[in-house]
Amino acid sequence: MAFKVDITDLFNILNILLQGMEQIVTQLIDHIEAFRPKLQLLCQHLSAGNLAHDPSLREVKQLKQRLPEYAALFRNLDQEFGGLLERWR
Repeated sequence: MAFKVDITDLFNILNILLQGMEQIVTQLIDHIEAFRPKLQLLCQHLSAGNLAHDPSLREVKQLKQRLPEYAALFRNLDQEFGGLLERWR
């Protein structure tokens, strides 16, 4: 559950950026492109057992053996966003 809280926070931030008034499509794409490195960083950190960017996981002291699973989810999200950006181009 803690992982879901952390990832929902990330998506809420992206959602707010995408809802900004009077943005053109290229600005929206820029927001998504800027989001991808965040996903990649989180994936790397989770793979290394670093919970610096996951306050909810850190707070509940989530089991370390689940971290590779969570890292894989971030990796999959990054690939999905990459595919989305490719389809838009």
